Parts: sequence; structure tokens; C-alpha cells
Amino acid sequence: MNEEWVKKPCRVKAKVKKYFEGRFQEQIYGRPKLNGVEFSSLSNEDNAMLIQDFEVEEIKRFGIVKVLNLRTRWLFIPLQ
Repeated sequence: MNEEWVKKPCRVKAKVKKYFEGRFQEQIYGRPKLNGVEFSSLSNEDNAMLIQDFEVEEIKRFGIVKVLNLRTRWLFIPLQ
């Protein structure tokens, strides 16, 4: 690094960290402002409905055979 051989792991980590921080640092420039712009949002009731667990009856109604939770990813296998 800079024509010198670095052997100590802590120095290597520091140099690598510094390199990537420089490469991925956000350039600050004028961004558009959204003053006064209103965005649609969900009501508290809609939000609660979307985050609640599926009920067994809902799953049966849509013909789902298996529901597997693969570490926070749900896999639905349809009956057909």
C-alpha cells in the first residue's frame, strides 16, 4: 500500500477501510427539496392489516398447500 508492505492485520484493515470509505463516500451537492409536496400514506388500520400474520383460513381459501418460513422469507406452494 503506497509502495510499502503492510503485514499487521490492524494496519491492513485500517488501509482497506480508508480506501473504501473514500470510494463510497457520498458527494454532497444540491438536492431538490420537496417542501410542500404531500405523499399518500397508509392508515394505521391498513398498516396493521398488512403486518399481521396470515390466518389458516386465509391460506386454505386461496388453495395453499404448504407455507414454509425460510428465515424471514415466506414460500407459498400453490395447490394446482
